Amino acid sequence: MKHIILLLFFLLPSPLHAEEKKIIFYYEDEGVNSYQAQAISFGMFDEIARTIKSYLQVSHVPFMFDNKDSLISFLPDRTLNSLLEFKAISIDLNEDGIDEVIAQMMGSLVCGSGGCSAFILQGKEKEWRQLGWYFPSNETLISSNKTNGYFDIHYSSKNGSTKYEYLCKFNNENYECE
Repeated sequence: MKHIILLLFFLLPSPLHAEEKKIIFYYEDEGVNSYQAQAISFGMFDEIARTIKSYLQVSHVPFMFDNKDSLISFLPDRTLNSLLEFKAISIDLNEDGIDEVIAQMMGSLVCGSGGCSAFILQGKEKEWRQLGWYFPSNETLISSNKTNGYFDIHYSSKNGSTKYEYLCKFNNENYECE
């Protein structure tokens, strides 16, 4: 017998195939952010902050910074706090009994017309490692298909009225999204 596994913060009907898992991030659902207090205590918040600093330096505003650490001093506290807002959910992507975390960022510096940055993080012994990142609009689907021992991740992104579908697969080191 097949079962639908929904990883939602409230139950919704799903048109998915019976073996797929679905994660949806809703901006209105404040219950999702209850993960932040735990995340801070386990160092995930710092990992996300480092990742965003690196991303902004390389991708968006490299001319503004001498080094990656200068971003913190450049941004006013109010901007930094809004930059580091996120919603997160834990899910075991490789069935090793330890949950990975998918954290979707919120804020104007990490969101664009196609969506907001989302990071896939793996925790081991209170250390976090980034397994990948992508830009979902709102919805992330964890497939029942696996690549190199990790579930594939499907997501959609919108640019205006055009919707794009993407697939992320694990390449033995991290997720690559196409």
